[in-house]
Amino acid sequence: MPGKKKEFRLTDIQKQDIIDAYEQRNRIAEIAEQFNVSEATVWYTVSKAGKIIKPKRVSSEDKQSISNAYQQGCSTSDLSERFGLCQVTIQKIVKSVHGSLRKRFTTEEERNLIIVAYRLGKSSYQIAEDFGISRPSVCDIIKKAGIKIRGFSKLTKQERGEVRTAYLSGVLTSELSKRYGIAPESIRAILKRFGIDTGWGSNEAQKLAIKNAYKAKGVRYRGEKASQWKGGKTSLSLKIRTSARYSQWRKSVFKRDKFTCQHCCLTTSESRIKIEADHIYPFGRILQDYKIKTIEDADQCSALWDTDNGRTLCVDCHKKTDTYGRKVVTAAI
Repeated sequence: MPGKKKEFRLTDIQKQDIIDAYEQRNRIAEIAEQFNVSEATVWYTVSKAGKIIKPKRVSSEDKQSISNAYQQGCSTSDLSERFGLCQVTIQKIVKSVHGSLRKRFTTEEERNLIIVAYRLGKSSYQIAEDFGISRPSVCDIIKKAGIKIRGFSKLTKQERGEVRTAYLSGVLTSELSKRYGIAPESIRAILKRFGIDTGWGSNEAQKLAIKNAYKAKGVRYRGEKASQWKGGKTSLSLKIRTSARYSQWRKSVFKRDKFTCQHCCLTTSESRIKIEADHIYPFGRILQDYKIKTIEDADQCSALWDTDNGRTLCVDCHKKTDTYGRKVVTAAI
């Protein structure tokens, strides 16, 4: 059985900060980086609060660029890496613009090269990557040629022992697959014969290797390489709402109001409600009226940090106010 994942626990204040940041239309990745948590943690926190998860926004220009590149011969995997989107999203965009995806047919020459490569010891995964087709397509070509798909039986007893040692030291199954020319499933079958659990969290070295691999992959899509890059501009409202001073202001408002909604009088101790600190003189309007452009300007604005201008509201009551969310539109946010 896979090992139990270690849960990252957020305080109620941190969860509320994340939800507030999300409601200001900030991206999941941006919030995750701001709070130093994973994107999965942000998704879980937001969905648990009953918020609708917004799909990743792709501009019409990017959609047209993706579609044109696809029609010119680029694969969905190449476009996925270029635009920082998953292949499923790329496929949906292409279908929405052109209506269908092209089928990948291989020529007779390519099929012969695939068979030769397989006979020379390359794994079906390596061949699929080299020819830009799926592994099932490679296996289908090999089977039609009357060649049996090989498994881990091609490895000697010594090589199987090397697989076991390498895996326990933190080498990923995908790397072992390329190293020995067999499929990842065959690598896992070898490990299973040694009584090794390949589930997540069962091996600390593997756990660390997987985290590093994801981290390294994520770095490629950060900064200017990210599909939603806008010149390094981070939302001013997010910077303010995630600052230590704003967190302290919220705590002060909650404590003064004894964690009680000032409209319906429900408390967090009596019922499982979520409370929010609301600016009576709206937050967005303060930024606009006081011409706040930087975090330094915000620190010097007393109206932002006046607890008398704050009130505790439950989520339902907060939504009924005239100043909730985007009801007050400002140029500063």
